[in-house]
Amino acid sequence: MKGKILFFDLDGTLWDREERIPPATARALEKARRAGHMVFVNTGRTRSFALRPALWDIGLDGMVTGCGTRAEVRRPGDGSLSLKAGEARVLYEKVLPPSVLEPMIDDLEAHGFRVLLEGAEYMYADMAAFRDDPYMTAVEKRSGDVLRDLKGERGRWRASKMTCDMRLSPDREEVLGRLSGEWNLFRHGREVCEIVPAGHDKAAGMRLVCSLLGIPMEDTVAFGDGANDVDMLLGAGCGVCMAGGDAEALAAADMVAPSFGEGGVEAALRRLGLV
Repeated sequence: MKGKILFFDLDGTLWDREERIPPATARALEKARRAGHMVFVNTGRTRSFALRPALWDIGLDGMVTGCGTRAEVRRPGDGSLSLKAGEARVLYEKVLPPSVLEPMIDDLEAHGFRVLLEGAEYMYADMAAFRDDPYMTAVEKRSGDVLRDLKGERGRWRASKMTCDMRLSPDREEVLGRLSGEWNLFRHGREVCEIVPAGHDKAAGMRLVCSLLGIPMEDTVAFGDGANDVDMLLGAGCGVCMAGGDAEALAAADMVAPSFGEGGVEAALRRLGLV
């Protein structure tokens, strides 16, 4: 299998909850690139929270971020995708206007949703509303000045999607029902939901990259483990799900790799003959 384009989910696939990439995985990706394959990240995270120090050294040919709301590729001649947004070639970006975001967020908050608004440069949250939520505490710790105050930055938001904590909403199903026609909703259990503009998901981002780079979809291999990976796994020439992944992702995959902790990425790349 030569000249493939490989798309990798981040959380639970390339790295763990502490954003640690196993050395064996990093070496396998380097070997795949040397063998002539392109390596892309394809993540639900927007760029502001996706391009982290752990990714700097492994070398990327591009990124699809924010569930397909942004796609970029390294410029010809660059060794790897740069941390600086201006040094990568943006293929596509969807930005939601304040006229859409402001009334929507007001409505979500009125129904008990806690909102993390996500964009390419910044993320926005009302940290007082999240109080001592462990996940948001970790996000705040890792993101530095990337995380801005949702209320204080009102009118200056530049975002493409949001992730909502629904635990405090007694009528979450009614709210999501109203949104389902105009937005893609990716549920993570009963507590969390990603809200993404309709027409955008990881598969759409993958198709866009392949179309613009002139690469047939049958030459794609996608790796993931979560609910927002299902479309990507179904759309790729070969979909690989990590063992222990979401039930729908497992059902959508052509291959089940060993789990993250068992070196699943390296094992799958070897089984497919890509390294």
